[in-house]
Amino acid sequence: MIAIRKLRRELRRRKWSQADLARAAGLSETLVSYYLCGKRRPGIASAARIERATEGAVPIVAWLDGPGVELHPTGCNCARCRRGMD
Repeated sequence: MIAIRKLRRELRRRKWSQADLARAAGLSETLVSYYLCGKRRPGIASAARIERATEGAVPIVAWLDGPGVELHPTGCNCARCRRGMD
């Protein structure tokens, strides 16, 4: 996945650990680990946190390269978004 490669590259560039990214993005270390090994894909909210933490080096759209991935607008009120995508 494009996003995983970009994120790994950015972590190396910044000399960040997974824990550093988790702190900067306000995510758990477990989630960051799952994202980096491909066990889970972040929802829009988490992808936005990663984008902010990496100052745009890993944009939200980088996570949207798979089949069936939908980009929901902010404030979407569908059942999936009400449950939370993360």
